[in-house]
Amino acid sequence: MYSFSIILLVTAMGVLILLAVEIRQRTSGRIVMPRKRFILRMITGILLFSLLGALFAGLTIFKLNSPHEQPMFFLAFWIGAILLTLVLAVLAL
Repeated sequence: MYSFSIILLVTAMGVLILLAVEIRQRTSGRIVMPRKRFILRMITGILLFSLLGALFAGLTIFKLNSPHEQPMFFLAFWIGAILLTLVLAVLAL
């Protein structure tokens, strides 16, 4: 379980680095893209970072591996994670 948590943290740091690179390239003028597309990329990156953070917190802090201890919180958390994943898939189209 801890190896999966480390993978989530490394991936979240990678997303933050990519967001910073996108912002830097946009502000320096090296990449010319419409404002709407840039904003959509930032929103997608922030949502992806939020999903990774929520998964990390859910698995390590809240211990949401099994539904026996807190069944309603477990269900609400994982439904929210699935919905956020679906929103990210739609935004990626």
